[in-house]
Amino acid sequence: MKNILGFVAGLSAFVLAGSVQATEITVNITSDNNVNQVGYCVNDACTPGTIASSGGALLANGPNSYNWQASDTYTFDLGPGTYSMIFNVGNITGPAGLLAEILWDDSMNQSSSLWEVSDDGTNWGAATKLADHGQNPWGVIGGIGLGADWIWEDDLDDNDSMYYRTSFTVVPEPGTFALLALGLAGLGFSRRKQA
Repeated sequence: MKNILGFVAGLSAFVLAGSVQATEITVNITSDNNVNQVGYCVNDACTPGTIASSGGALLANGPNSYNWQASDTYTFDLGPGTYSMIFNVGNITGPAGLLAEILWDDSMNQSSSLWEVSDDGTNWGAATKLADHGQNPWGVIGGIGLGADWIWEDDLDDNDSMYYRTSFTVVPEPGTFALLALGLAGLGFSRRKQA
C-alpha cells in the first residue's frame, strides 16, 4: 500500500509540475492617431527602457497602427506571473489618446483612469478618462469592448507622443491531468483510511 501511495504522490507531483500551461493573452488597441509601440514587461513597473531587460518583448505594429478608426489585435502566450503592458501612442495635432483592452482566460483589463500615463516613459501619473467608447467623434471601434474608455494624458497638452501602462496577473487554471492526479491521490488516501 505504501508503494502505491508513494507512486500516486510522485505521479501527482510530476503532473502538477508539468501542468503549468501558458495562457493566451489578447490585446486589442487603437489610438488617436497612431500606435508607435506595444510591449510587455515581466514585472508591474515597466518603462520603455526595461522591456527587454525584464524578459518582456516589443510587439510588431499592426496594419491599423495609423488608423484610429480600426483596432489591431495582438495575441501571445504568457506563463503565470504579473506583467505590465506599455503602449506608446502619438498624435501630431493634439493629445495622444488610447482605447485598449487586455483579455486572458475569463479576465479583462480595459483602458480606464486606473491606467497610468507618462510623456517621457519614466514619470507616471493617473490617466484621464476623456470619453466612453462609442462616444462622438470616435463612435464604436470594432474589436474593442464597450467597457473600455478613451484615455488621455493628464493635462491634455498637445504632446505628440504619450506612454500608457497597466499591469495584470496571469493565474493558470489547473490542467486536466493535475485534477486527475489529485483525484487519484485522494482515492489512495481514502483507501488507506479504510484499511
